Amino acid sequence: MRRFWSAALAAAAGLVLASGLAFADQTSQAIKKVQVHIDPNIAVSGGVQVTQQSFQAGEIPVDVAFTVHANTQWVTLQAMGTPLYKADDPMSPYEIPIDLGSDVMVDILPDENGVSGNPSPGYDWGLAWSGGPDNGECSEIPVTPDGRTWPWFCTETSIFESGNNGTFSHDLVLTFTWVNEDNELPKGDYSGWVKLIAWTYNDP
Repeated sequence: MRRFWSAALAAAAGLVLASGLAFADQTSQAIKKVQVHIDPNIAVSGGVQVTQQSFQAGEIPVDVAFTVHANTQWVTLQAMGTPLYKADDPMSPYEIPIDLGSDVMVDILPDENGVSGNPSPGYDWGLAWSGGPDNGECSEIPVTPDGRTWPWFCTETSIFESGNNGTFSHDLVLTFTWVNEDNELPKGDYSGWVKLIAWTYNDP
């Protein structure tokens, strides 16, 4: 069965995780809205599939762009995210949960000189959800711009190193994955929030 999905990010292109030019802060964070659209779907059992404009069940990976500037060569990263709710309402009974079994994948894009970065030794490109696929809820709940309470899930932290000497200044793309296992989920827009937290890290 062919699967199609459409996703739209209701946010600007990138956020700077730095404190201007002063670099006085040792930690910073950015929060962004994520929105996906569930299209109409129909299938006939007992024969070939007749019509399917977009699938409703399966994984929904979404790429989210951030920017990190730090005056240290290493940074510690942690991701956070919420389920996606119909009509942007966290009280809605219709939701698309985060796939806690899929790590948040980090991609460090090359800078203007073609220099990128890598995970520090002992770490990899994936940020695993804290507590694994059966847990992951955050102990502290972030405040979202809309002022409402959303259920948040947190990843473990990982350390990344820039190829530049003494600084980390890169655009990042984080891939979050949600999973819909309900073939009868109502069509419409489903949205939630994601967040990236970055800390400066000295020479390990």
